[in-house]
Amino acid sequence: MKRKSKARRAKNIEGMVGKARSKSKAKFHRHKISKLQLRDQTLRGRARIIYHASSMGPK
Repeated sequence: MKRKSKARRAKNIEGMVGKARSKSKAKFHRHKISKLQLRDQTLRGRARIIYHASSMGPK
Protein backbone atom coordinates (compact mmCIF):
# COMPACT_ATOMS: atom_id res chain seq x y z
CA MET A 1 0.00 0.00 0.00
CA LYS A 2 1.33 3.40 -0.95
CA ARG A 3 2.15 5.65 1.98
CA LYS A 4 0.02 8.77 2.24
CA SER A 5 1.23 12.14 3.39
CA LYS A 6 0.71 13.00 7.05
CA ALA A 7 -1.98 15.52 6.24
CA ARG A 8 -3.94 13.03 4.14
CA ARG A 9 -3.69 10.37 6.83
CA ALA A 10 -4.84 12.82 9.46
CA LYS A 11 -7.87 13.61 7.34
CA ASN A 12 -8.60 9.90 6.97
CA ILE A 13 -8.38 9.18 10.67
CA GLU A 14 -10.57 12.16 11.41
CA GLY A 15 -13.25 10.43 9.35
CA MET A 16 -12.57 7.04 10.92
CA VAL A 17 -13.08 8.31 14.45
CA GLY A 18 -16.78 8.69 13.85
CA LYS A 19 -17.96 6.18 11.28
CA ALA A 20 -15.92 3.32 9.90
CA ARG A 21 -18.28 2.18 7.17
CA SER A 22 -16.66 2.52 3.76
CA LYS A 23 -13.91 0.18 2.63
CA SER A 24 -11.25 2.85 2.82
CA LYS A 25 -12.13 3.34 6.47
CA ALA A 26 -12.63 -0.36 7.19
CA LYS A 27 -9.08 -0.76 8.44
CA PHE A 28 -10.01 0.70 11.81
CA HIS A 29 -13.43 -0.90 11.86
CA ARG A 30 -11.91 -4.33 11.31
CA HIS A 31 -9.65 -4.06 14.33
CA LYS A 32 -12.51 -2.68 16.42
CA ILE A 33 -10.56 0.41 17.42
CA SER A 34 -12.77 2.69 19.46
CA LYS A 35 -12.45 6.44 19.84
CA LEU A 36 -10.75 5.92 23.19
CA GLN A 37 -8.23 3.51 21.77
CA LEU A 38 -7.53 5.96 18.97
CA ARG A 39 -6.62 8.59 21.53
CA ASP A 40 -4.61 6.04 23.52
CA GLN A 41 -2.39 5.57 20.49
CA THR A 42 -0.99 9.03 21.19
CA LEU A 43 1.34 7.18 23.55
CA ARG A 44 2.59 5.09 20.66
CA GLY A 45 4.02 7.88 18.56
CA ARG A 46 0.98 8.92 16.54
CA ALA A 47 0.35 11.95 18.72
CA ARG A 48 0.20 14.53 15.95
CA ILE A 49 -2.31 12.63 13.83
CA ILE A 50 -4.54 11.61 16.71
CA TYR A 51 -4.44 15.07 18.22
CA HIS A 52 -5.54 16.45 14.88
CA ALA A 53 -8.42 13.98 14.73
CA SER A 54 -9.57 14.45 18.32
CA SER A 55 -9.47 18.22 18.00
CA MET A 56 -12.33 17.90 15.51
CA GLY A 57 -14.57 16.92 18.41
CA PRO A 58 -16.52 13.69 18.88
CA LYS A 59 -18.65 12.75 15.93
